Amino acid sequence: MKKREIKKMIQSRAGLSCYSAITNIKWRYVRGIGATKWNAFDDIFTFDYKGGKYRLESKYTNEYSALQKHEVVKLPKTGPKLAG
Repeated sequence: MKKREIKKMIQSRAGLSCYSAITNIKWRYVRGIGATKWNAFDDIFTFDYKGGKYRLESKYTNEYSALQKHEVVKLPKTGPKLAG
C-alpha cells in the first residue's frame, strides 16, 4: 500500500478532516479474535496529527465477522527526562 492510501484509510476510520496532516505512521498487526485468515489480525496505527500523537485501533467485532470497530486514543505527551 502506498503512504497516501494508508493516510486516507486512517482519515476515514478515525473521522479526521485532513489526511495530509497525518505524519509519522507506524502500523502493526496484533492477533485478534478472528477465526479465519481474513480477519485473524487487528490493525493498530500510531501517528501524529496536527501536533498530537494518536493511536487508532481497528478490531474485528466477531470471530466470523468482516465488520471492524475503530477506536481513536490520544496519547499523552512525554517530555524529556530530567537527571536528578
